[in-house]
Amino acid sequence: MGQLNGDGLLRLLTGDKFYNQVVEHQKTSEEEKIEHKNRRKLREAQLGVMAAWKEADDAWKKQNKDQQEGYHEELQLWEVERDLAKQEKRWVGWAKPKLGKLEASAPKPVVDNGAAGNGVEEEEDGNDNGNDEGIDSDGGNGKE
Repeated sequence: MGQLNGDGLLRLLTGDKFYNQVVEHQKTSEEEKIEHKNRRKLREAQLGVMAAWKEADDAWKKQNKDQQEGYHEELQLWEVERDLAKQEKRWVGWAKPKLGKLEASAPKPVVDNGAAGNGVEEEEDGNDNGNDEGIDSDGGNGKE
């Protein structure tokens, strides 16, 4: 929040110019309060979404960890069998286990605060570069 009389000069407190500054200051102050409330609501909604995502992310981590632990147990058994087969000079009875593809995590949710629709539109990406140079749309040269 800014100050109304911040330059240290004397002011006529009943003058139109100062009154307009007071009105403008009150207006911006109210707008800031409204923006603050909207940001709080948006943040609360985002916290709910993030909590749900965090639970799903924890479940994803646990599932992948369980899969990796199972793989490492099978790998230990295979290594024991491999070492035994080497001592007995024979082939290993089964193939080395593979970890397989782990499940991908869900993307982290992104806050959509309306910044995308700021009113700035991009131009169409056509052949129109602003150069008309006497060429008509029918391919002619503009002269008949």
